[in-house]
Amino acid sequence: MATTTRYIGKALKRKEDPRLIQGLGHYVDDLRLPEMHHAVFVRSPHAHARIRSVDISKAQTAPGVVLVITGKDVKGVVGTVPCAAVIPDMKHATRPVLAVDKVRFVGEAVAMIVGTDHYAVRDAADLVEVDYEPLTAVVNPEKAIANGSPLLYEQYKDNVAYRWEIEGGDLKKAFAQADKIVKARIINQRLIPVAMEPRGVLANYPMVDLKVAVVDGTFHEVDSSELAFKMAGIFALKDAVKKANPILLEPIMKVEVTTPDEYQGDLLGDINRRRGKIVAIEAKNNATYLYAEVPLAELFGYATAIRSLSKGRASYSMEPLAFEPVPSSIMATILDSVVKKPART
Repeated sequence: MATTTRYIGKALKRKEDPRLIQGLGHYVDDLRLPEMHHAVFVRSPHAHARIRSVDISKAQTAPGVVLVITGKDVKGVVGTVPCAAVIPDMKHATRPVLAVDKVRFVGEAVAMIVGTDHYAVRDAADLVEVDYEPLTAVVNPEKAIANGSPLLYEQYKDNVAYRWEIEGGDLKKAFAQADKIVKARIINQRLIPVAMEPRGVLANYPMVDLKVAVVDGTFHEVDSSELAFKMAGIFALKDAVKKANPILLEPIMKVEVTTPDEYQGDLLGDINRRRGKIVAIEAKNNATYLYAEVPLAELFGYATAIRSLSKGRASYSMEPLAFEPVPSSIMATILDSVVKKPART
């Protein structure tokens, strides 16, 4: 029997409109930080091709360019793009952050240009020369899984990522007692959210409750340049922060889970394993509602986990709540990994 939730059969009021209508919304591209740099990616025009070579020499000498890197530069240094799905027997398809020997979809990043000006790095991207060997591309999913179809990953014998069957209750009995059985072929659209700005990130590490005051200074006609004062301030601030015993804060999310009662125990246990705190449990409309506060760092892959634990019958939503100090044991692990990380030149 289908579970009724408070969302079924009701008009949902949009939450994002007020800030957009009032001009209070921002895109990442609207934000500016001091000494901020910009990155632009060179992307593949092919859906399937081998990369013969990538020539970045012209882009490296372009005005405003600070850094140009390719897949070979980050291979073995930067990890691959993670997959949030946790599905039994799923084939692991390695996807580097920058393609190395092969591109597997139109728009896959091949090189990255970093510079002091957005327009400068955009112009520099046009100077990167990539030599491709086009391969056969298959855009029909049924043809892609047929025998003899061109392989995206040569280490596997076919293009099937996984097979996953989901069912609930006594399926055989339901079919046996059904008055009528309908067989239908359903074609589902591909998941392509076309956002004006997709998942952009602007990251820095702001410090709160910190005040710095310059109490004294001397001037020398030769050595006292603007850069010298800046560097002195940077070194002084770094030294002060070390002595201040700073606390690392992490974002906490407000999570609401809607589930049939039979999966409540498994979902509660999963939240506890994610360092979550259960705030309330409520039963209404033939469903159970779990309210929790969970660190954002522990919610990676949660969408897949909740589907697996509830056989696809539970749903959830989350929104930012607050910042809280990272537990000392986890902070020690983070600091230890930073200290042990080899310096790059």
